[in-house]
Amino acid sequence: MMAFLLMVFWLLVGGTVQALIPTWGHLGEPAFPVLLGVVLYVATHKKARHFMWVALTAGVLADAMSLVPFGVSSLSFLASATVAMVLREDFYPDRAVVAMALGALCCAASTLVMGMLLQTWGLTTLGAQAVLTRMGGSAVLGAVIMPLLFALLRSMERYLGTLEARI
Repeated sequence: MMAFLLMVFWLLVGGTVQALIPTWGHLGEPAFPVLLGVVLYVATHKKARHFMWVALTAGVLADAMSLVPFGVSSLSFLASATVAMVLREDFYPDRAVVAMALGALCCAASTLVMGMLLQTWGLTTLGAQAVLTRMGGSAVLGAVIMPLLFALLRSMERYLGTLEARI
């Protein structure tokens, strides 16, 4: 129960922080991937049963804070977190270099999925170049933010005593 409440707390705080930090124009206007970072942390550090509901909830929160229709961010979070979930046994996610690579890969994949869905449904006029620029910007932000966010969430778990084995 405590792990569930902790993940709900992470989602609420992550959504608030993501809403408060403005986007950077020179990176293609991607949002800071705080919610995606929470989803990736859960996908790599928690039991498999938690990652699905965390990804769906984070996607709904992200969609509620943007002009994107409900469900698009959930699908993009599920796609990128599935990559992390599949690869989590092949690496040690507490290392900073691994968190940087995972953050860059998954943020770019999430942006690509979201761009493809919005273009397929005719909800955006962004071209391929703009989507690629935004993918690059989100990859840079993911590489910078994920090691810091993973360390913060891991230290919070240690402090609260809620570390659990991944099964």
